[in-house]
Amino acid sequence: MLAFDNMGDRPVRGTADWQRYEVVLDVPRAAVNVAYGVLLVGAGVVSIAGIRLTPAPSGLRRTGGPLPNSAP
Repeated sequence: MLAFDNMGDRPVRGTADWQRYEVVLDVPRAAVNVAYGVLLVGAGVVSIAGIRLTPAPSGLRRTGGPLPNSAP
């Protein structure tokens, strides 16, 4: 695993209508897998829809980053 963002600094809480959330990470050109998922803590229901993986503009702020001791 080279980079990670679990939205720990911007958690989704409570009941809400559909909203857009973004995770922006650098993915090396040599990457062969991208993993994503959802974590629900406590009782409730969570759904995801409309997942898109797209190149981000170079000036866009990354929401997560490389892990310590990750390979370049």
